[in-house]
Amino acid sequence: MNKVKMIKEAINNSGLYSNNQCKIVNVLLDIAVNNVAQANVRFLQEKTGVKKPTIYFALKIFQKDGLIIKNEQLGGFEIQQPKLNYFLESYQKKQSV
Repeated sequence: MNKVKMIKEAINNSGLYSNNQCKIVNVLLDIAVNNVAQANVRFLQEKTGVKKPTIYFALKIFQKDGLIIKNEQLGGFEIQQPKLNYFLESYQKKQSV
């Protein structure tokens, strides 16, 4: 299993985010290059089928949780590797118990 797939599985099984929030973060991870996901709300809506207010709310939650940082200069979001590592390590520990 590749690392992105493992991270997505870890986030999806963390219980921290709703199904729609997981859809959004999965798209961000899928399109990220060097942990930068260039996406706007319209793009996320097209890819996930999630309504715009839910996307805005999810992005605010992700920022509050330290998962992403909005970067106006890059036109998207910087995905924070330490937070991804945390999700992955937590998931792996739960799997090993």
